[in-house]
Amino acid sequence: MFEYEDVLITRFDDKLEYYKGFFDRKWAKKLFVITDSTEFKDISFGLVFQWWCVSQARSLPWFICEYGCKYERAFIRDFYSPTIYAVEQLVKDIEDKAQQEFVTLSERKRKIIRNILIKNIEQFKRRKKDVLSAIKSEAVWLDLTKNDSFIGALVASESNAYSRIYFEYENFLSLAIRKLTGKDKLFGNQLPKYIKEELGEELAKECYKDKKIELIREVRHAIVHNCSKITQKLEEYRDVLIEKRMLEHNQNHDQIVILARHTNEAFDLLKERILVFAEKLVDISSDRRGNAI
Repeated sequence: MFEYEDVLITRFDDKLEYYKGFFDRKWAKKLFVITDSTEFKDISFGLVFQWWCVSQARSLPWFICEYGCKYERAFIRDFYSPTIYAVEQLVKDIEDKAQQEFVTLSERKRKIIRNILIKNIEQFKRRKKDVLSAIKSEAVWLDLTKNDSFIGALVASESNAYSRIYFEYENFLSLAIRKLTGKDKLFGNQLPKYIKEELGEELAKECYKDKKIELIREVRHAIVHNCSKITQKLEEYRDVLIEKRMLEHNQNHDQIVILARHTNEAFDLLKERILVFAEKLVDISSDRRGNAI
């Protein structure tokens, strides 16, 4: 029988909280403030929208657990509530219509019936409370992560999210430089050169050549173009990859492993560099328009 564990890496973050959406609305507002009323407004919206979409797609496991629990709680409430209501009404009828409906019963017997019904009501309420308190998203998560198909979806979606975050980051830089320079095309390997020429060496280092960003870029390259196998360039980062738990031996090669925390960390880094880039970009563009007048 084929065992996928012998071929594929299926490690994932075991905490559901890591899979919440990573998108930052406050960051998005900051970017919109910077680029508002500039020629870069549209590409800023494009970046924000794409990152928001990636965040929503990556957080589907969290949504499944959270909203699955909400629907289950709603079902339990619908199941218990009518029964409790009906018994409560019966008790009320015994009290309000005793003389009319239960004239043949003695007061003592009516009290016995009433007390039995009230006891049942309390039991129903306790049972309802116990069942509702037992419905927790973490319990659903633990159950789902025993399923091979669900684990496979987690592993694949995380790699996709990580890769897409960097793709959209570099795409924004490229589109911005093209708008600034008026170039129709700009190849990826030309990007650091033009950032340096147009926006300065310091910004090129901070937003492209920085080691942390280079690591994200090279990891993304390995995922997309090398079947997640470690590349020669990534060998320079082997110790960092091991420390971050992003590398695992698989068959005859070392394979990149992306956990939810890695995606979150990449987004948190890149979103701040985008703000730095955008501020410099808008300043340079504004100065050039002023000089052209």
